[in-house]
Amino acid sequence: MGQAYLYASLLVVSAIVALVIAIVAWERRNAPGAMPLMILALAMVFWAGTYALHWLSPNQPQPFFWLDATYLGVVIAPTALFVLTLQITNRGNWLKRWLIVALLIEPLLTLILLWTDSWHGWFFGGQRLPGSTTIYRGGFWFYINIFYSYGLILISVVFLVIQYLQSTILARSQTSVILLGAFLPVGINLISLLGFQPLPELDLTPIVFVFSSSIFAYGLFHHQLLLIVPVARAVLIESMRDGVLVLDQQNRVIDYNPAACALLNINRRISYGAPIWELLPQWADIDAKESNKLLIPTANGAQRSVNCHITSLLDNKKRQIGRLIVLRDLTELEQAYIALQELNERLQIQLEENKTLQEQLREQALRDPLTDLHNRRFLEEALPRELARAVRYAYPIAFIMLDIDHFKYFNDTYGHEAGDRLLQAIAEMLRANIRAGDIACRLGGEEFLVVLPDITEENATQRAEQLRREFEQISLTYHALRLEAKVSLGVSLFPQHGVTSEELIRAADYALYNAKLHGGNCVMVYGDEKAAGAE
Repeated sequence: MGQAYLYASLLVVSAIVALVIAIVAWERRNAPGAMPLMILALAMVFWAGTYALHWLSPNQPQPFFWLDATYLGVVIAPTALFVLTLQITNRGNWLKRWLIVALLIEPLLTLILLWTDSWHGWFFGGQRLPGSTTIYRGGFWFYINIFYSYGLILISVVFLVIQYLQSTILARSQTSVILLGAFLPVGINLISLLGFQPLPELDLTPIVFVFSSSIFAYGLFHHQLLLIVPVARAVLIESMRDGVLVLDQQNRVIDYNPAACALLNINRRISYGAPIWELLPQWADIDAKESNKLLIPTANGAQRSVNCHITSLLDNKKRQIGRLIVLRDLTELEQAYIALQELNERLQIQLEENKTLQEQLREQALRDPLTDLHNRRFLEEALPRELARAVRYAYPIAFIMLDIDHFKYFNDTYGHEAGDRLLQAIAEMLRANIRAGDIACRLGGEEFLVVLPDITEENATQRAEQLRREFEQISLTYHALRLEAKVSLGVSLFPQHGVTSEELIRAADYALYNAKLHGGNCVMVYGDEKAAGAE
């Protein structure tokens, strides 16, 4: 009886440890491999727990009840281990619905044939002896189950070994945990099947689960098995366009991805444990706390611009355990930035050209095409500003309106081309005889207006007389003919004769009309009765 209690105690301990593993896996159920690991651990719990009840229960519902019940865990464990292996070796895409159904067929048939063996004898085949405490012999289906279960386990071990050989140092520690934890109970079971039994009448396989569970727990808590899994690394890190290098505390490379080799122009496998300065000669000049720009020579003699960002890797006690280096190719980005700058410069030049063109078009819209003087539209924009400035600074403004005497007769006699030449001549004369701040414009036909800011009435009259004399001296040669003409001028002043541009232009026009009444070729100020100029 003491032996039974010892065996049961060992089984209960293994069941408890396996239950802890199942709980931890459930808490991390969103991680790849967590669910099959939890099912595997629960299968261990059921296997060890029912086997413990077999040793502790002399009065069972029927002979071998609890021993046969262990088979629920026995048939689930290999399948769960196989599914776990597929997920952590980047073969999770194999788990189609049809495969899952196929994997459940043999375990389900095994349980049915086990519990109905008294009807057909396919499972035990008459090999079970009264008082047996293990199931090491049986009929043909017993060996089919052995072949099926160990086939799944063997495939799992092969996949894990392949994963181990292809893994980096970081991933190998995780893969080795699963490999060791899975192989230990399998090895013990194989030894038991071969007849070696250190503890008489006890199936050691579930006992060894206490060690497997401990190994899985070590992987979970120490290696963070379900937090950094190989499948995640294969899918994410290996396929990243950014280069990744993982260094240990001594700045030795313990992991990398293909992009890192490409960015560093390394055409070989990097030896794990190689010092980082062998790969990055600039390492001594790199600031570990900031992003760094590196220039990496390429095979064609050019240089690749690479951003190097370094992050410290800390354990759960905030102690640095290594560094993560992320390399990002900035060459295309910088080339795109340069191209964008050049495009911006071209656009800026184009905008300046457009602005100049718009100004030219606006200027053209504000000028008379024949004389190149400002037109009436310009006056409508400029005069309100000039009057507002005169009010602000309290100075007068003179308006001088000019009209060519007998211009219709001139056109009828010499033709419109000659008339245009005369209009252009008066425009040249006005430009030559006004100040920089004065405004000269053609109102239309033979009428012109000169605006003289900050000038007295006396000076404005003198300027008007000067313009009359200057025009009187103009002599044009047109088709061997000498052409001469005279002008009349009317003067109005702000604010004496008006406060708006309309009032002032109307006053100047009225003075011009008076000049015409006095015979033309003279200057008349608004409100005066006597004209200045030739009699």
